[in-house]
Amino acid sequence: MNLLVWVFIINDISLPMQNEYRPFNEIEFDFTTSLSKEAAVMAMLGWMKKPYREVSEAEYDYRHRVDCELPVSEEEEIMFERHSPSLLEVLREIKESADSEYTDTKIDDPLDEDALAESLANIKKSHELIETAHKFYCDIADELAKGDCSALRLDQYATKNLEDPYITLTSLADWAFKKYNITLFKLTKPVTFDDLGFSQQEIIESLSNDSGDTTHLLITFGLLVEAFSKTGNAFKKSGGPNAKTIAAEMVLKIPKRGESIKLSSRNIEGCIATALEKRGYKTKSTPVTAKTLNLCLALLVEVFAGKIDHYQDSEKNPNVQAIAEHLALQAADLPEQNRAQIASRIADALLFKENPDRRPSL
Repeated sequence: MNLLVWVFIINDISLPMQNEYRPFNEIEFDFTTSLSKEAAVMAMLGWMKKPYREVSEAEYDYRHRVDCELPVSEEEEIMFERHSPSLLEVLREIKESADSEYTDTKIDDPLDEDALAESLANIKKSHELIETAHKFYCDIADELAKGDCSALRLDQYATKNLEDPYITLTSLADWAFKKYNITLFKLTKPVTFDDLGFSQQEIIESLSNDSGDTTHLLITFGLLVEAFSKTGNAFKKSGGPNAKTIAAEMVLKIPKRGESIKLSSRNIEGCIATALEKRGYKTKSTPVTAKTLNLCLALLVEVFAGKIDHYQDSEKNPNVQAIAEHLALQAADLPEQNRAQIASRIADALLFKENPDRRPSL
């Protein structure tokens, strides 16, 4: 059976997906607080969008190229320019899928009575789904017609036209539960920061740039990215350093059991892009904390030193002074980028990597 049919038959409020409780490549939030009448019906049928979704690596790369006005394929546009289907489109797809399954079964297994009976039962369910959708639509319209006495409240900001009202999600959830025993919000117990063991201060420190300006640190990191890109063709692409391949190389330096270093290749790519923007490249920058920036600088210093013996000391550790001198030559007229300043940032970053609980440097 077409997977879309099962979205509604199993009476599950969420869309079919892999295990959602797993690390995401990148997350996108959607804190919608109201729905149109059609969307309200779809939510009651089981098409309730979550307030977040994962952005795949391929989609992230596509968006980056669009933002940078780089070429994208027609197939990518179709795949990643998200289309929200209407209620009627979804119902038609489900009906046609059920019909198609029956036709295929009749051709492939004409003597399999159980399979044919199941296919016919699914056609019946698709019809009943359409009837249910119509019933919900009528009931919503009837409830809205009660005006000020209605249990369904209108979102005054989203409703531009009373003929196209937007219903607050909370009032819809309460009404649907009382009238049909349908639960829109599956969360049974609120989870707070305390439940995750995070204090407000810890979160602030993690997100903040320590009330300082990371510009000079970003430029130092950008200089190192440029220098590293010259160590091999794999780390270059037209227009400058290849953030993706450089990030992949840096990830290899993260200890397998280094729980204190929580950086994904996507985090590192974002940090590289932001640093390169400071260096004048046309890239898509993202907010970067001092913590992330220091970790990325330390990782790349180690990778860079591992590529060229001259930048290692006798114990195979990064030769901070030699690396700083090399970067300072590239930074000729840049403020705050002399050898001593760069060496200080690199040394601080390496120390921070060994003890991420300390205050990151700028």
